[in-house]
Amino acid sequence: MRSLTLVLAIGLIAACGDLSEYETPAPDCAVKGEEGCPCAPKNTCRQKEGGPRLACVEGVCEAVLCNEDNPGEVGCLCADGKPCAEGRVCVRGVCEVDTGQTLRPPADPKCYTPCSGDYVAPDGTVIRCDRDGLMPGCFDGKICRNGSCILPQGKVPTGASSLEQSVTEGCSFDHECPDFQSCIDGACYSDCESDADCNGSRVCHRKACRNPCSPSDTDTCEAGTACVTVDGSQGFCMPVAPSDGSTPPPADGEFQLDRTVVEFDARTTTGSFSITHTSAQVQRFVVRKLVHREYGSKGPVRIEENPLHWLTMQAGEGEAVTGPELVVDVEPEGQVEIHLSDADNSALDRWSGELEVWNEEMGSRVLDLSFARSPEGRWIGSMYYFGNFPDAGLEDWIANKDSDALLRAVGNAFIRRWGALRNRRISLDEFEAAVTAMKTESWKWESVRERCPRIGAPDPYVGCYLYDNGDGIAIF
Repeated sequence: MRSLTLVLAIGLIAACGDLSEYETPAPDCAVKGEEGCPCAPKNTCRQKEGGPRLACVEGVCEAVLCNEDNPGEVGCLCADGKPCAEGRVCVRGVCEVDTGQTLRPPADPKCYTPCSGDYVAPDGTVIRCDRDGLMPGCFDGKICRNGSCILPQGKVPTGASSLEQSVTEGCSFDHECPDFQSCIDGACYSDCESDADCNGSRVCHRKACRNPCSPSDTDTCEAGTACVTVDGSQGFCMPVAPSDGSTPPPADGEFQLDRTVVEFDARTTTGSFSITHTSAQVQRFVVRKLVHREYGSKGPVRIEENPLHWLTMQAGEGEAVTGPELVVDVEPEGQVEIHLSDADNSALDRWSGELEVWNEEMGSRVLDLSFARSPEGRWIGSMYYFGNFPDAGLEDWIANKDSDALLRAVGNAFIRRWGALRNRRISLDEFEAAVTAMKTESWKWESVRERCPRIGAPDPYVGCYLYDNGDGIAIF
């Protein structure tokens, strides 16, 4: 199952403690918390792997000087009974600023897997996806070891992300762990179930203790973290990876896929998607088979070696291939249709998989695939009920779904959005944003209503939802 991303589709992100957003504190300092620069909030300094240990000394971050006159400062050793200075705590044998971080691993570490809906096991047991988007346990052939889901024998899969490698090989900083874990004593752990499990001002957010923050206060989050909020008013200081100082060259254009999911069944064993780019140059794209999952009596099994080996890929009228990747050159500002066939693997009644579309300059996109031999079966997902659901004009439209006039007459805004998706007037991405607004009722937020249908001219009889369309908002 796919992991949730840190920022939700409807999320509003505000930087609080994001080092790039601080005022330039001195002519030679780009950000706070760097060596020789003013300290970041909570008297913290940025710590870089392999770099000098920094401590906040009279408001300035300086390299640590450990001697008899300056014992127990940030970066000084605290093992073998050596105490840390006041306001410092001993973390992995080194003194650090006390920001309420958890110092010891949980006595009974628990494993979690990111989720977007409930999971029904082969025996009928339902495993709930909680409000944090996490469910207990491990899947895809992974096992729970010391609070982290890993492959048996600690193997790191080919092409694993840096987070997957950190979970298996250990960590030094919080940003090396998934967002629902913290780096504690050299390993990644989920360290809370509730606020009572956290120290100081920290609260429990997605099974990890974080400092709360507000986008209106730019001096809240400690160095190495940024304030991330999903409702525009409250947030949490989340770890961010340090920049290497380099700036990647701008890409010559961008590319898009016309869909994010292709579904197959026993009757529909072919499908397609298109790649469109805006570059003024011929661009080479690589379509790679990343992974697939086989669903059997023992649950899902993740396959990364020779995944989707039965699936055929073809670019336009070109040669069809069943190998691990398809390479295609697309004309300037052009489009190509990728055809997929032979989705029915007789040995599998159900499978899911992922294709990656990659371009050297414009990055990559992932396409989800799924196959079910029979439409009958157990429904898996989340059900939402709406107590007040106007249905004026609904029956007329159901009788003639191709009529735009009847669709406009439907008295339910959500159904009109569904009809717009069905008639391909909005994208699946925008429809999912509307669904999120319905589930979370974010269309009722004051910050949304003040901008609906446009900034400076709110209308209480118009409903809007958050969407990444340039304006940041779309009308139901």
